[in-house]
Amino acid sequence: MRYAIRGADRETGSDIELTTEANSEAEAREWANRRGILVSEVVAMAGKLAKRNQIVHAPPPIGKVQTRAAVIEAPPPAAQAPQIVYVHAPAPAAPVVTQTVNVHQAKPGGIARMALLCSILALLFCWVPAIGLIAASLAVLFGIFGIIAAALGTKGAGYSIIAILIALVAFVPATIFTGAGLAGMGASAAASRDAARRDSDRQDAIRRRDERNALTQPPPPSGR
Repeated sequence: MRYAIRGADRETGSDIELTTEANSEAEAREWANRRGILVSEVVAMAGKLAKRNQIVHAPPPIGKVQTRAAVIEAPPPAAQAPQIVYVHAPAPAAPVVTQTVNVHQAKPGGIARMALLCSILALLFCWVPAIGLIAASLAVLFGIFGIIAAALGTKGAGYSIIAILIALVAFVPATIFTGAGLAGMGASAAASRDAARRDSDRQDAIRRRDERNALTQPPPPSGR
């Protein structure tokens, strides 16, 4: 149904008269209010009279004074109930916590490393008289001290035990070679002493022979 709406512009205060299609007077009044019109009267119009009295005018621009005019407006679209759209934001990703764990491998103590070094030297130089035996003895000694230190809280008990085992393995050939070396040195010294004694005896024999010859030899003739 067509309605004639009379009123004034909300901003400029100028009089406005226009017609519109609406299903009811309240809908026409609501439509005019959305257009910024202060509605003073809404009148239902008959069909033929409405067609005869229609005057087409463009809607008034904002800020300008508008004279009375009838404006043919298309019927407003049917009001739709507002739709509430719920937008679910994605849940924030859980923060990734990176924890760096520094694993420091405990190093053996200095005594244990020294025992292992001496045991390796004893194994390498076991054929050298005295050197292999001394290195093996030191390895055993440092290994015992390393085990005692490990019992008191330091690291390196395994190194100390390995050093003692290697030293015991090297101890046997080191002892044999050292004994052989000492025996050889003793024999050489004895041979040297025997040779010196023989030389001394020979020198004594030569001296006694010269003395005896000097006593038995007649005196030389005089010069007469």
